[in-house]
Amino acid sequence: MSPYFKETSFYDLTLNKITMTYAPFDNLPESISLRQWILYINPETNLIDKAYIEKQITPQKKIQLTWNKGKNCRQVYLTDDENGKSRIEKTIEIKWEVK
Repeated sequence: MSPYFKETSFYDLTLNKITMTYAPFDNLPESISLRQWILYINPETNLIDKAYIEKQITPQKKIQLTWNKGKNCRQVYLTDDENGKSRIEKTIEIKWEVK
């Protein structure tokens, strides 16, 4: 993946997290459906607390996945209209309790 994605990272003071973003350098091959992902790392534990992943399904459809450690996971299915405006087709959220 490294020839296709650029990694940037910074310490986000407002979130108190290290944020690592992976975004494509340029046009991706059709075989790669991931469009970007962001990891939020707890600087005290060096563990991922949150992740965001965006996947292109077709030129007009994509899925956004957000995972929050010990809390929930959400999938948002989006469709772009002819003007490029996205609308939500479906949202699935799973919540859990960790004891």
